[in-house]
Amino acid sequence: MSFKDLLEKYKQGTLSEEERKKVEDEIEKLEAIQDYLEEEERDQDLQIPFEEEKMKEMKDIRKEVRKKKWGLVFLSVSGVIILILVFQFLITPFLNLFFYNPNANDYSDYSNNFAVSMATYTELHNPSKVFDNAVVESTGIGSYKFTLYRWDTFLGNTEVMEGKIGINSISLPENFNVFLPLNYFPKATNLFYYGVKPEELEKTIQKLKKLPEYVHVKAYLSFSEDVSMDRIADMVNWTEDRFLYISWVGVRNSEKDVQNLRYIGFEPTGTGTIYEKINKKYPYYELSPHITNGEIRTEVPYVEEEREESDNQSTVQYKKYTGELYEKHFRDLLQFQIDHNDFLEKLSPDFQYKSYYENTMSYIEKNGVYSYGIVLHGSPKEILDFIQEVDVYSLYVDDLTLTLPEE
Repeated sequence: MSFKDLLEKYKQGTLSEEERKKVEDEIEKLEAIQDYLEEEERDQDLQIPFEEEKMKEMKDIRKEVRKKKWGLVFLSVSGVIILILVFQFLITPFLNLFFYNPNANDYSDYSNNFAVSMATYTELHNPSKVFDNAVVESTGIGSYKFTLYRWDTFLGNTEVMEGKIGINSISLPENFNVFLPLNYFPKATNLFYYGVKPEELEKTIQKLKKLPEYVHVKAYLSFSEDVSMDRIADMVNWTEDRFLYISWVGVRNSEKDVQNLRYIGFEPTGTGTIYEKINKKYPYYELSPHITNGEIRTEVPYVEEEREESDNQSTVQYKKYTGELYEKHFRDLLQFQIDHNDFLEKLSPDFQYKSYYENTMSYIEKNGVYSYGIVLHGSPKEILDFIQEVDVYSLYVDDLTLTLPEE
């Protein structure tokens, strides 16, 4: 009988005692052989040095792979950073050479061309506003963002506004422009359409008389007839020692019945930022270098006036402002705008500013520089005293405040 048959009968339990013992002895031998073989196999695995070397090699390979991986990451990040820096500091500035550059500083080491253009534009068209500064930051090829700082001479505070410059336009804040309504200066427009009743002036005068002296008034005064710059200079000189400020002088720029809008004028006291290099090209762009307090300046035709002092000694008083100075100043403001059409084209693509300024220049060259009205700030009494000195057609009170500006 074979061992296989014996094993089957062993499972069935039909073997004799002798046969059962024989099968169990064989099974015990087989188990011992299997245990031996397994132990030998484990010993061989532990004794093979090849596996240890392979494991060390694998670890070294992993380390090298990790180093290369981080090296590639570093190179990739560095490459991106370099590309960004090259684009920002080399490519973008180069491409910006082909577009309007607001950060050029041709007229001041401390301010940019955009600020100078905004200062000129503000003085010409925004009464009671004096431009201070513009901070401009590039945001891409031909595009910038800017922050404007402007002084309100009536309220006595600084206005801060933000805007953008694109390839084709300048986006000013909505509250930047303070273009005047036509009826503020009725003598500047077609009176047939914007007629003002003569009795309105007397009503305004009576109202001013009732106001307390701590009220600060902003008023728009129209002259009965256009006045020369010499007359305007006399008015500004008259206000020097008074609590009264002429913040803007409107200038006639077309025939009376065909007002060439927008209104245009200038600030007559020299208030504002100084651009130390601009007067090399535009000698009278700024008033301040030509204004003195009694000191003779040969380049400006000051008017001499003799007066007797209490000790009977004769002295000479020099007027700070003259009509000739104002005429040259206004012409230089116009010429600056005409010369900077790159700014004007972006400022308003729909309004042909360059043609507007050229037409204004042609008009004043032919007809002279004359004013139809001014903007006044002052106490009710000072304004009432002032209108006794001039031939007034209308007086429009626009604003009142209880906060007096610092003297």
